[in-house]
Amino acid sequence: MDIRLLRQAKILIVDDEADNIALLKQVLRQDEYSNIYSTTEPLKVTRLVQELDPDLILLDLHMPDLDGFGVMQQVQQLSESEALVLQPQLGHEY
Repeated sequence: MDIRLLRQAKILIVDDEADNIALLKQVLRQDEYSNIYSTTEPLKVTRLVQELDPDLILLDLHMPDLDGFGVMQQVQQLSESEALVLQPQLGHEY
């Protein structure tokens, strides 16, 4: 696959911690990814998936209101994409 095409992928970051989002955005931008979207509100993911049709979702599993597993269930009903990357909460002890 052409790396330039890969870097045009739409990436949606979902994490209730803004610092985690900022870190992931920084890493992705350093690698020249440009279509990066994010939200700290898991209840907005359904709308964002419908609007953006992201190629990749970086998802925190531990969030208030709706956890990452609930988000995945909603996304799977909307999208044929089954590729979700699960991003554990940084600094959280399990």
